[in-house]
Amino acid sequence: MEELTIIVKTFERTASLMRLLNSFSKLNLNCPILICDDSKKNCKKILDRRFPNLNLTYTHAEFDIGLSAGRNLLLAQVKTPYFVLCDDDFVFDERTDLIRALSVIKAHALDILGGDFYNYVTVSNFKRLIKLIFWETNKFIRLVQNKFETSRYIGQFKENGTELNFCISHKAPNENPWICDAVNNFFIANTKSVRNMGGWDPELKMGEHEDFFYRCKQHHLKVAYLNAFGVRHYPIISSSYKKYRFRSFEFKTQFVKKHGFSLYKEIQVDTGLVLFEIQLNA
Repeated sequence: MEELTIIVKTFERTASLMRLLNSFSKLNLNCPILICDDSKKNCKKILDRRFPNLNLTYTHAEFDIGLSAGRNLLLAQVKTPYFVLCDDDFVFDERTDLIRALSVIKAHALDILGGDFYNYVTVSNFKRLIKLIFWETNKFIRLVQNKFETSRYIGQFKENGTELNFCISHKAPNENPWICDAVNNFFIANTKSVRNMGGWDPELKMGEHEDFFYRCKQHHLKVAYLNAFGVRHYPIISSSYKKYRFRSFEFKTQFVKKHGFSLYKEIQVDTGLVLFEIQLNA
């Protein structure tokens, strides 16, 4: 996979990052892997010792520069025509078929091609385990059985004056690839196309997802979803990570203001439910 580079922005989740890199090792990935870590501790020595077989480039950035700034730093380092965007709580397996995804994005002249999350239950601490056992028994059973839930994220932006609706479907379309405006934060992308639209807004440390894809739409990037292409997802919120993770509302509000909207809604089109809403004062 000489045409691909994997980029990973990580923050205060070294154990998750190690699990992701271990999955790369098992699959014998030989493409460049770029890591930007804005955690308090530098873990370069640990990674070099644990994963000598991987083509790793590790950058320890200023503490809490944020997702967007970190991803831009990585994007500037990519030397291949395509890159794969990863979060640190992913795990690759046989369903993460990068060769197929690369062939599809090239055959259909796409700029971005996304897939599914296979969400697995995790136990990040003792309190979480107790909660699973006594109050979320079904999740605990899935944990024991190593079962997962497939999460699809196929988005479309609809503008109505100063109102912006972000319509999200979770149903797999019959047609592949399926053209849309937004996909999960797991995708393969044309490096030049993403650079030309400016990458991520560095002012948005969290909640950058909608802004990134809305600007992709403004720049006429061709985005699509591919069924049966995805990645394992093990969401873990550690105590050191927790207070930084839940800042999305602040930055999503900034996104709404930035683009001149007074009302923003995320709507699940499969059910008609409004999942999230921001109403700004006139």
